[in-house]
Amino acid sequence: MLGDNHLHIGRGVASTWKNESLTSLLSHLNPIISGDVILGNLECVLGKPISLNPRRRIYLASSEKAKELKELGFTHLNLANNHILEHGCNSALITNKLLASEGIRTCGLVNPRSSTIADQTIEIYGFSLVKERYPNDFYKNQITNDDLCKIQYSEANYKIVTIHWGDEYSNYPSSQQIELGHELIKRGVSLILGHHPHVIQGIEMKNGSLIAYSLGNFIFDQNWSEDTKTGLILNAYLKNGTVNAFDTFLVKQDNKYIPNLSKSHSYSHILQNFSKYYQKDNEYRNYVKERNHWARYKMKEEVFFHLPKVSFSTMLIPIFKRVPAIEKILFPNEI
Repeated sequence: MLGDNHLHIGRGVASTWKNESLTSLLSHLNPIISGDVILGNLECVLGKPISLNPRRRIYLASSEKAKELKELGFTHLNLANNHILEHGCNSALITNKLLASEGIRTCGLVNPRSSTIADQTIEIYGFSLVKERYPNDFYKNQITNDDLCKIQYSEANYKIVTIHWGDEYSNYPSSQQIELGHELIKRGVSLILGHHPHVIQGIEMKNGSLIAYSLGNFIFDQNWSEDTKTGLILNAYLKNGTVNAFDTFLVKQDNKYIPNLSKSHSYSHILQNFSKYYQKDNEYRNYVKERNHWARYKMKEEVFFHLPKVSFSTMLIPIFKRVPAIEKILFPNEI
């Protein structure tokens, strides 16, 4: 996420990096951001701010970031997620156009995206299963039986699914994630890449296919906990229709949101114990509730301890939510 979130207006990723390029900031990761297909999840729109309304300035990165993402090596970006429509469908379409102009293929709008590499056909399907707050005519927000059949009967050599799913801040996938992941594998998917929880979840190898339930945060201005500053770069090596081998690289963001390689082993138990709450739905729901309480506390704590740096715009957003009339008075043409 290359913009500022609502708690970090003026001090988030976009503001901190406004005079620097992705290629210079992330050059130390070049040796591992490599491959025939480099796929990420872009959870903001690209463009220019057109309003002083703080709600119109979050989850927004500059148009130049499209070129920088290409220079960094990305070949594909998923746009099926719950923040791509933060500024409406037109802004999402502009983002798609900017990425396409740089030769980056977007996933989740039309399924699948097909590429041929060394005579091998690779199909990438993008979905978001997270409840959307805005009218959505932009991305695929469900996996239907028709989608499953399309995947199953495709003759592509490799099928990859990038999917926005799961519960925020949960280090463990739900039973529904696990069961859907297994169903996708039965239909012939070689690799499933999960995102949305903002924290790392487990990795499962099954019948030659790999499920990364959540890769955590690579770049996101959620600097209020170690968990939300940490993510995984996954390098998967595909051969004969299966994942032949894979490597994971743990990255942790510094105080300027730059991800750096980490040697910590504190997440190894999470990666291995992905099924901790499988078929234990009541226990899982209680765990998720606890994690959300924890997250809300940590967010408030971060804001409190950095109060001198917190912008007036950040203060306005909760006021707008509680009293929409104030926003309507201040910005009458935008409601």
